[in-house]
Amino acid sequence: MTGFVAIVDPAELAIRLCEANYRLKRPTPDARHALAAMDEDVREGWLRSAKAAADYFAEILNAAERTH
Repeated sequence: MTGFVAIVDPAELAIRLCEANYRLKRPTPDARHALAAMDEDVREGWLRSAKAAADYFAEILNAAERTH
């Protein structure tokens, strides 16, 4: 069986969720810098959302069935 590894950058995912939600473009290409510009409570909220989304993706992938 062949396995795959996908690394999800929580900062990048958080910023992409934020951009999609508010229809904004980040002020910097670096997601960590964009997060750092946010208030702590807001930043932590987006990071929690990113973790929940990444966990969900992992659940889906772990439950995937292999087709031939």
